[in-house]
Amino acid sequence: MGFANDARGLILAGTDFVYLDEGAYGIIFVSRSLGRVRKVYRHSADERHACAVFRSEIEAYARASASTELMTLIPEGFQICSPQRVFDRYGADVSNEFLPELAFEMEFVDSRFQKIGTIAQDEAQRVHALFRSVGILHTLDMSVALAEDGCVAKVIDFAMIEHEVWHQG
Repeated sequence: MGFANDARGLILAGTDFVYLDEGAYGIIFVSRSLGRVRKVYRHSADERHACAVFRSEIEAYARASASTELMTLIPEGFQICSPQRVFDRYGADVSNEFLPELAFEMEFVDSRFQKIGTIAQDEAQRVHALFRSVGILHTLDMSVALAEDGCVAKVIDFAMIEHEVWHQG
């Protein structure tokens, strides 16, 4: 089962970033040639809420990047992006569906990610504790990629604090 945007052929203007996936707040684009992903937040009725979630995510990535214990668990090269323009496969500018100034980029980790609640409880607790030790508190919904030994190799989708997910539809 895919998302509606999956069939739209969304791209970021002037780049080779193409639609990869999406989550509660944004669309993920990938440039396989650069080995990078960009998350661009979708437009919503509550821009203040979206901005708060964005700030919480970028602060958490900055904090994790500064931690010697966490820096190996997160994708490398996290950075805030300049405003993005989004087009569909027909060349129509659909940027008005997004908050183009709320965008960040990081290393593309070509692995199968799963929610942390689906992995061994001891390993999940270890990872939660590592993030909490540096003040990153929203980890219950994070996604993880596992190494062959079952230990967490990479982590995405975490934030300083939890923000209630938008209720849509």
